[in-house]
Amino acid sequence: MRISLGMVARSYKGDAFGARHRSATSVIEGVTRAARANEQMEIALSGRNGKAIAEATGNLSRAIGDLQTRYALTPAQNAEAEKGMRYLNAAWRSYSSRYVLGKSGGKAGKVDQAQVRALRRKVNTLEKHVGALEDQVATNAALRRQVTRLRQDLAYYDSRPDDYLTYQAMLLTLSTVSGSFEALIYTTRVYYPTYYTYFEPVGPDFHAWRSYWDGYYDGYYDGRDSVWYDEPVVINDPVIVIQEVDNSTQITYQTIYHTADEVRVEYEALPQENLTAVEIPAAPQDTVFTTNTMIHIEQENVSLDAAEAAREPESRESRESNATVPFDDEERPEAAQARDSNIADEKADALERDDDPIEKTEAPKQDSDSRDDDEESREHIAPAERGSEQDDNSHPEIQDRLDAQRCEDDSANC
Repeated sequence: MRISLGMVARSYKGDAFGARHRSATSVIEGVTRAARANEQMEIALSGRNGKAIAEATGNLSRAIGDLQTRYALTPAQNAEAEKGMRYLNAAWRSYSSRYVLGKSGGKAGKVDQAQVRALRRKVNTLEKHVGALEDQVATNAALRRQVTRLRQDLAYYDSRPDDYLTYQAMLLTLSTVSGSFEALIYTTRVYYPTYYTYFEPVGPDFHAWRSYWDGYYDGYYDGRDSVWYDEPVVINDPVIVIQEVDNSTQITYQTIYHTADEVRVEYEALPQENLTAVEIPAAPQDTVFTTNTMIHIEQENVSLDAAEAAREPESRESRESNATVPFDDEERPEAAQARDSNIADEKADALERDDDPIEKTEAPKQDSDSRDDDEESREHIAPAERGSEQDDNSHPEIQDRLDAQRCEDDSANC
């Protein structure tokens, strides 16, 4: 994520990436916030401090929501910044699927149905407030896109089950959406003044996410062993190769902050912008993070433990009551009789072969069976491993490109 943020910041230096707009300073401010949050998260992870990780992860989620909304509401978009935003989105998806949406290994608060429903009521209230804004910003396409997206993110949980998976996903959505809404308030105040009065009164309603987050995640990372922390976060999104990264200048946090300061000074000298009547291009979908698009993918594996635990009593009762289990075709009485008859015939054939000298010759070695086993084991490679092999085979030249950065690195450094 650090490299991604550095790419976005550097894309605004000079005139290399298109026309300059003063509103780019809003994006640079978002980059600075996200970089500080990511640096805080890296420090917390290296110290393996569970409470610090929880706080830093919540702050980073909020900062990413803030940055992506600032970027979507400015005409100061360019190809290099878009690449960085796409890379950031992929890295954050992988990080959050492991560190936010996974099963707790520590003392995370147990949530019951009542707690899930209480949080859902809070989400529903915010959904209604955001939904009311859609009509108020209907005349501005850029603002309407952002408001509609936030409403859809919040509305997603209306039909989700009352379990801890939904609770986690709602917390991640709330933290990200709160950052996005803060960006809407700031951006409308500075660049869309006609619409600012609609957003400002709703802002405080989004501050409640922090108390819910702390109540659940403060003990979430406790009890993890060193192996869990040392495992790299592998990005499962399509392989993204970042080219044209200047390896002569390592992208550190200090270089990001220094670049951001330079760009801020340079762009603040430009004329003030009013974007109310400016047509803003829609940001590509893969540059915008939303929990809803990943909940079907990452949580499939996470939900197995909860699903098995919920089904265990029912499964035990089913095993104890054979009367409720229907016969499979092979278990029907008539199938058993036919099977017994076949066994008897096979025994008779075996006795006849024992008297035949030709049949007594030594059977060949089972090399073909071992080959079949190898083929079968290859067929059962996990989907993620198969995807990795296919990606590597389809891009052999990538391995030799020294200046390429792969998303299979630690996601915090991506």
